[in-house]
Amino acid sequence: MSPRRGAGGRFITDEATKRVRHDIFGTASAESAWLAGLIAADGNISPDLKRVGLAQSGTRGRLLIEEARRITAHTGTVSATQPAKGNVSYGITIGSTKMIEDLRDKYGITPRKTLTYKWPPCDPSLVSPFLRGYVDGDGCVGIYPTPQGNPMLHLSFVGTPSFIQGAMAAIPAHGRCRVITRCKSLQEARYHGRHAWAAATWLYADTGLIRSAKQQAFAHYQQLLRTDPPKWHTWAIERQRILTLMKAGKTPVQIAAETGLPVSRIYNLGWQTRKAAAE
Repeated sequence: MSPRRGAGGRFITDEATKRVRHDIFGTASAESAWLAGLIAADGNISPDLKRVGLAQSGTRGRLLIEEARRITAHTGTVSATQPAKGNVSYGITIGSTKMIEDLRDKYGITPRKTLTYKWPPCDPSLVSPFLRGYVDGDGCVGIYPTPQGNPMLHLSFVGTPSFIQGAMAAIPAHGRCRVITRCKSLQEARYHGRHAWAAATWLYADTGLIRSAKQQAFAHYQQLLRTDPPKWHTWAIERQRILTLMKAGKTPVQIAAETGLPVSRIYNLGWQTRKAAAE
């Protein structure tokens, strides 16, 4: 909120602004990193460097707005705008030069960032919650059928080439990058199937953060894997178990006896498994 003029012509700070946690981004926490990621994706900094804005659409977006208000102790007005088509857009604005300074220094977030925002050099422990907030704000997590009718997880998000390259280097999964035809300044990171599963498992590991609609989509996919797992998922679990036993010094025959898997299955995992076990 903006200051208002009091008695004698002095500007005084609105009480609602006083209660805001202006130092939230100066603290190294998963919640502050998540919110910084959300702002990086869907927020804005005013050109005069005095206000932070955040907008989300629909009932799912409203939940993200309310979580942002909780984290920052925001008690001001939530705006609601109904476009000619589509869902209601909800937004908040916070007047805080301290927030803006910390967002710039710790996460590289500045005004007019859409086509210029680079991957920030944030603390390694905050990379996952930061990217989680970014995906929750402007990414996509969904379940789609394969040609065979099996459920397949999809995870994607858009950013500048620098941001996409940095994010994909941080995510412990193999994804694909493509150039956005309608905007050459942006790229999209895409993860499918077992790669999306690995990426989302890492992204949504912290159960203390908000259960967003995208996290709930992944949780639904996890349930599908438990009740009707595709072959790649079963193979991935077997492979990880075998790798762990190999690194512990077990022979294929010992592993077969312990896991109940055929010795031939262990050998058939190929040289990549044996190479990884030796690393």
